[in-house]
Amino acid sequence: MGVDAGLRLYYDPQAIEAWTVDGRAAVVDHEALHVVMDHARTLPALGPDHGRANRASDMAVNPTVVAAGWTLPVRGCMPADIGAPDGLTAREYYDLIAPTPAQSQPEPQGGAGDPEPGSDPGDPDEQHGSPESDPDAQVGPDGEDCGPACAVCGSR
Repeated sequence: MGVDAGLRLYYDPQAIEAWTVDGRAAVVDHEALHVVMDHARTLPALGPDHGRANRASDMAVNPTVVAAGWTLPVRGCMPADIGAPDGLTAREYYDLIAPTPAQSQPEPQGGAGDPEPGSDPGDPDEQHGSPESDPDAQVGPDGEDCGPACAVCGSR
């Protein structure tokens, strides 16, 4: 799932079919928190590393989802993955996440999880990156792998 600056919610019908009703609700809560935290506007300002910015904004959101009692359908990016505390802003998490080593040039940026113009909005890889398109992106401040891909957006 993803939400863009126009407050449109994108989803992959096949993916959500596999989730429980509670799992779907958790992901909707996750996306709503991106809106509440104004990530559609602030994500591009974090920096040119789009995958890093997405992980940072997810780390700002996911602890709140879990603290509210929701269980994400699959594990999401959490601050503990990089040895950081809960409760920081996306900007603070961005500064703690190591830059993507293969970062060549900035990707076009939209809102939190915006699909790129002309992309399939239902494809989470087009919205957030994936292990296949960004294999080195999930790196903690010490250069080590910071855990599994984000369950909500699929980014690493």
